[in-house]
Amino acid sequence: EEQDFDPNSYYRLATEWQSPNKSLGVVSDGKNNNQLILAETDNYSEQHWKITRV
Repeated sequence: EEQDFDPNSYYRLATEWQSPNKSLGVVSDGKNNNQLILAETDNYSEQHWKITRV
């Protein structure tokens, strides 16, 4: 079933596989930048995703 996403909103991508308390994020530590990670859910901008139709 197709989902409609608000193009003006940001979403958090979480997983039930490891824990619903983990969200997809991007490393921004200065040396491993742009690597994807699952990290404890918190209010980090690196855990907010904008979904756009392609």
